[in-house]
Amino acid sequence: MASKKAPLPKKATPAIIFRLTDWQIKPEDIEPGYVRPGYGYKENMSSSELMDTVRAWWLIKPEDLAARGIEHVVASFQTETKAVYRIDDIFGREIDNRVAFKLTQLTTGKAFDDYYLYQGLKVTAKKGDQNEFVYWPLGK
Repeated sequence: MASKKAPLPKKATPAIIFRLTDWQIKPEDIEPGYVRPGYGYKENMSSSELMDTVRAWWLIKPEDLAARGIEHVVASFQTETKAVYRIDDIFGREIDNRVAFKLTQLTTGKAFDDYYLYQGLKVTAKKGDQNEFVYWPLGK
């Protein structure tokens, strides 16, 4: 897909954008009996590997997502959108209060158009922000 390198529309569908790092091998349980091999982004990763990397384990409060009207997840690597997902469910683990998502990958619709068509996506967060994710729109 050709890069548009356009700014993200301010009226884009509310979403949480995960800024992925380089791939890290770290096997980790997501659900009982299901282990992902690692997290982050690598060239030629499968769609299931990409989904697994953004679906678990985040220090996010489900009530914050609800208050912001967020029902979508965006996977981004080096300012490029890699995938857009709809959140189907959120579940947590007690050991560290982190959450994981059950997701469905989108290939059409408003949320897909708002994010995926903007290759070259650059999300500017607050100065000094080191979070692995950012809520869109900013500042809510």
